[in-house]
Amino acid sequence: MKKRDPLRFRKSEVSQRRHASSKQRGERPAPKPTTARQLAFSIIDEHKQTGTFVGQLLEERLEGERRDFLKRPPLAGRISRPAAQQESKPKGRPANGGAKQRINLSQLDRRLVTQLVYGVVRRQAALDAILNQFVTRGRAQTEPALWTLLQLGVYQLVLTTGIPQHAAVAETVQLAHWLNESRWSGFLNGILRTIGRDVTDEFLEAPATDAVPVECLTSKLQATESETDTDESVSSRHTQIRYRRFQKQVLPDPKAEPQQYLARAFGLPLWLIDRWSQRFSNEELFRLAEWFERRQPLSLRVNRRHGTRDELLARFAETLGPDSENDFGPGQTPESIFYDGPLRVVDLPGFSDGDFTVQDETAMSASLLLNPLPGETVLDLCAAPGTKTTHLAELMDNDGLIVATDVDGRRLRRVEENAHRLQLSIIEPLRILPDLSEFPTGPFDAILIDAPCSNTGVIGKRPEVRSRIGTPDIEELSSLQLKLLTAAAKHLFPTGRIVYSTCSIEPEENADIVTAFLAAHPNFQLKEVREFIPGQPSDGGYQALLVREGS
Repeated sequence: MKKRDPLRFRKSEVSQRRHASSKQRGERPAPKPTTARQLAFSIIDEHKQTGTFVGQLLEERLEGERRDFLKRPPLAGRISRPAAQQESKPKGRPANGGAKQRINLSQLDRRLVTQLVYGVVRRQAALDAILNQFVTRGRAQTEPALWTLLQLGVYQLVLTTGIPQHAAVAETVQLAHWLNESRWSGFLNGILRTIGRDVTDEFLEAPATDAVPVECLTSKLQATESETDTDESVSSRHTQIRYRRFQKQVLPDPKAEPQQYLARAFGLPLWLIDRWSQRFSNEELFRLAEWFERRQPLSLRVNRRHGTRDELLARFAETLGPDSENDFGPGQTPESIFYDGPLRVVDLPGFSDGDFTVQDETAMSASLLLNPLPGETVLDLCAAPGTKTTHLAELMDNDGLIVATDVDGRRLRRVEENAHRLQLSIIEPLRILPDLSEFPTGPFDAILIDAPCSNTGVIGKRPEVRSRIGTPDIEELSSLQLKLLTAAAKHLFPTGRIVYSTCSIEPEENADIVTAFLAAHPNFQLKEVREFIPGQPSDGGYQALLVREGS
């Protein structure tokens, strides 16, 4: 049997499911969504049916093809696509990749959609644990779409603090009518109202069998913005995880069964908690779970070719006014800014001009560790969507050459988009095959390998990881990671350097890979290692600087 590719998560299957008709998948054609909750349900349902990443679905449905910040033409001809590599498109598939038509929503509704989608996908285990206490017939005997409606309703009732109970119930019941399933309305209404009576407005500071974790406001914002607590503009610097009480037990005992509690309450995979418990204390496990649950401020990387951080902060303050002063601040590195405000990033001053891009500080560290110099020839392996690629180009002052490779031609288009917006011209996207044929020969002065990994250091940002990755995937990924590192080393100049980077915190994907590589390549030396634990202060990850000494 052919092994599935853990990097692409059965990508071909996902594509086939997405572009098959509802009739082929055994579904009823869904009505067109026009409201925030209808759109949220539609995205969650499509994610469950096809396996498509919710971030991709949100971008397609909220942005569509109207990505107004892309004002420059593509880099024509720069993506190498020999005939053997051309991607076949299903007959009748729209040119935009099958994306649904963009829906016009207010800023507040857009943020509500995002919160509901990420919240339900991220907290499915907790939602199911609650529902199993109230739904006697269980999930297996409940239609999938009806169970999704129950999850959506319970999320609003229990795991948010700003949606009135009557609105959560009524709006969820209305979704059943919108789906032409009025027969569900009585059942939905009864279950949600029963849960609404059982959940309290009492919050504990510590976990308990009758309490579920909820992100809550802790500052004066609570008094002034209570009517918009679901707004993504609420600063995570003013929030913490507290535990909302029920009138009966809904979860395992956090003291007697801490791992079971973490799995149910936070939706972390039990196999992963078991792994982490061998390295971390229970206290640290709960800290990690709470970190992954909280919304984190965005980190913006200033384009040093366009100005300094202080200049961009001054522009933000001047353009957005004094009310926005708490939305921005200097980050931990000289070129980073944290942003925690209500505007979309694409609407911030300077975005369309390429003055900054979104990038976590841990990710920034990888390019800084490689330290590419102007005039050098650099390979960025596994480059899409190009955030690290463009950082390399900025560090090189757009002088030299960066060959940005990936196995996915469509994702390489994102590298082009980012390069154009940031006004960088030294990036050459190149598609290679999974067997690493069409690999650029080089040689290169420096190579960045942002290796495909389990993403266990960024679970908060990628909710699908909780259900898609398992121990076998880590074993398969480890084999692929070592293969990439070994292949890259063949195309490096003597005295050249490689940075091996992941956003995983698993030793099998990090230190073990470097140790195995060095054992087989005595002409390389390990010069520096950077390990990042999630929340201290940013994403988790691993980076190693390897230098070749001689031929």
